[in-house]
Amino acid sequence: MEFTVNTERGLFVQNFNDGCTTLGFDQVFKTLAKIVQRLGLSMPVREDEKGTLSQYLLYKKAIKAYADARLSETWHHPDALPEVCKIIDRCLVSGARVRLFYGDTNTGREWGGENDVLGTIGRTSGPLKSPILVPKGERSGTTILEHCLVKIMNADTRRVLWVHDRYQAPAFSITEDHTPKLPFNATMDGISKARFASFAKAAAWVAFMSGECLQD
Repeated sequence: MEFTVNTERGLFVQNFNDGCTTLGFDQVFKTLAKIVQRLGLSMPVREDEKGTLSQYLLYKKAIKAYADARLSETWHHPDALPEVCKIIDRCLVSGARVRLFYGDTNTGREWGGENDVLGTIGRTSGPLKSPILVPKGERSGTTILEHCLVKIMNADTRRVLWVHDRYQAPAFSITEDHTPKLPFNATMDGISKARFASFAKAAAWVAFMSGECLQD
């Protein structure tokens, strides 16, 4: 195993025979700071040491201390809003199926994602039990980007559980042209995103993207 520091990309890199794992400088710094505060550890957390090997080693030490504490709590992203964390925790306990909307949390503008946005909430294993989104019929899922959420809906009732104060939904439209086999063009904010053989299929896509229809 080889360990390197990629300063240009801001990454700590561990290389293995069959691949590598990476950790961002910001992620290491913020995770270290959160663990130190949570456990009351006597470790220096200095922003001017971000990206240094010494801070990475402190991070590893903090992770071990957190694991040794055997806490059962969910590990939320350091930049996640407190109200988002509360909703995630509530849905984890209730098993509610949710529809997640990601976007720019500074402006509230939704990005319009269609993958990894529908399912129930579970958690990863390991010392930092981060929330994941588990699709219907699956036992595992993808990490929820809590710090990028702008809206959360209950997928069964379509009730909005939380929405960003400045939430801005994309504008969707459907146009028809003479493209062979796929004449119906679905656009988001004026940009073509998908083409369909029928208006009904295009309308179903728009309904899902906008949260009007939330079928798996």
